[in-house]
Amino acid sequence: MPEGYIKARVHTSRAAIPLQNATVTVERQLEQGRELLSVQLTDRSGLTQPIAVPTPPLSDSQSPEQAKGWTDVIVTADIADYERVIVSNVQVFPGVTTVQDFDMVPLAELPGFWSQTEDFTVTPQAL
Repeated sequence: MPEGYIKARVHTSRAAIPLQNATVTVERQLEQGRELLSVQLTDRSGLTQPIAVPTPPLSDSQSPEQAKGWTDVIVTADIADYERVIVSNVQVFPGVTTVQDFDMVPLAELPGFWSQTEDFTVTPQAL
């Protein structure tokens, strides 16, 4: 089965300072539920290692008559003292490395929202 890859880049929202040791999870949505693909901590540059994601064949993204040519994943970034961020429907294409950025908001800036999670959904691309 072909593969694509995804990396996460986690940093502060205002200064874009990398956040080390953020927990990043990548899951794939299946008909019977979610499949956990990876759990990693970010390095000192705020990056994860590339995570392999099973994808459809490249030919599926070459023609509008074909099925969707990517795999949707759900990526979550979580680190103490920052708002948790979940991004759904991140598209991973065969043979390509997708980089998902996370702009983490310090909870000190949101005193009334200590348990809030930001949840974003990516709309599919028209190929």
